[in-house]
Amino acid sequence: MTAKRRVYAETGAREYWIVDPMEETIDVLSRTEAGGFESRGALPKEDEVASQVLDGFTVRLADLLA
Repeated sequence: MTAKRRVYAETGAREYWIVDPMEETIDVLSRTEAGGFESRGALPKEDEVASQVLDGFTVRLADLLA
């Protein structure tokens, strides 16, 4: 995953999500002021998450894992 994180940083991605269907979790990583990424932590499928980049975009995690 480190290689992808580096590519996302180099291309200016502000946020990315890692979906783990085996663990049924989603990890949302957002760009920090220092240029790296900070994880919100692995969220369980029962949660709903809002993008910090796409205004008004929210997803029920269970829908992504269905």
